[in-house]
Amino acid sequence: EAVFDFINNNNIGIQDYVVDIETEREIKHSEIKQKMQETRENLTVSYDSDMFDCNTNAQNNMNSLFASAQFGLTEFNIRSANEITHTFSAEQLKDLAILMNQAVDNVYQKYWNLKDEIRLANTKSDLSKIKW
Repeated sequence: EAVFDFINNNNIGIQDYVVDIETEREIKHSEIKQKMQETRENLTVSYDSDMFDCNTNAQNNMNSLFASAQFGLTEFNIRSANEITHTFSAEQLKDLAILMNQAVDNVYQKYWNLKDEIRLANTKSDLSKIKW
C-alpha cells in the first residue's frame, strides 16, 4: 500500500515502470537478426586445406558454377577466402557446396531457435539472457 501511496502522491505514472514486452521482444529480435546477418556474411568453411566464403555472393557464384556443369564442364576454378585458386572436379564442387549449405543452415537454425526463445520470453530479464 505504501508503494501505491508514493506513486499517487508523487504524480508517477505506472506506465513509467511497466515494460512493454512486445517492444522489448522487437528490440531483441532486431539485435539477434543483425548478429545473424553479420555471421552469415562472414561465414567460411574449411575444405581442401583452405577456407572458402559462404556468404550470399559465394553461394551465388557456386550456383553459377553448377549451371556451367550442365553444359558439360568437368573442372571448375574457385578462389578461396585466402585468395588461392583451386581447380575442382564436379564431385569436389558438390562436396564444397554441401559444406557451405550446412554452414548456412546452422546459422539459420541458431537464429530460428533464438527467435523462439524471444517469443517465449516474458520479462526484460529473460530477454537479456538471450545472446547470439
